[in-house]
Amino acid sequence: MRLVKAAWRNGYRGLACIIAVAWDTQFSPVDVRTLAERHRSEADGNLIFDRQVDGRAKTGRAAIGTVSRRTERLVKVYLAGLGTALPPDAILFRNRSGNPYREDTLGDDFASVRAIAFPGDARRLMDMRRSGAIEAIGGGVAGVGLAAKNKFNRSLERTP
Repeated sequence: MRLVKAAWRNGYRGLACIIAVAWDTQFSPVDVRTLAERHRSEADGNLIFDRQVDGRAKTGRAAIGTVSRRTERLVKVYLAGLGTALPPDAILFRNRSGNPYREDTLGDDFASVRAIAFPGDARRLMDMRRSGAIEAIGGGVAGVGLAAKNKFNRSLERTP
């Protein structure tokens, strides 16, 4: 949350959304960076990111990313701030110049925000995936719940 707040307050609003979505969904940085308007939808009134059609970048596997209410609000405020409706293939999250994040610009901006929030730290955005399950369990999420989410995403691979 400190990274998200530091990013937002320092004008890296697209990055703030990427960090929050990456944490909640446990998608890889490239999967979040390449989310387009067509991936954003709602299920039962909740924001989700649906990667069933084109799958994840590295594996091609189908996945649905769920997010917290806090992340949902952040994304909605960010998108409303763009001031325009996005076409289906438009990338959602953009850097401060308004261009879609590329691999190098995402890493550079994350390093800048990380230095603001955690001086001297060397963690990368992709490191959040390694600790997400541990943090969730430490916060009281049952391992069964995490397994069910992963099982659900794996079951999508068999869906025609």
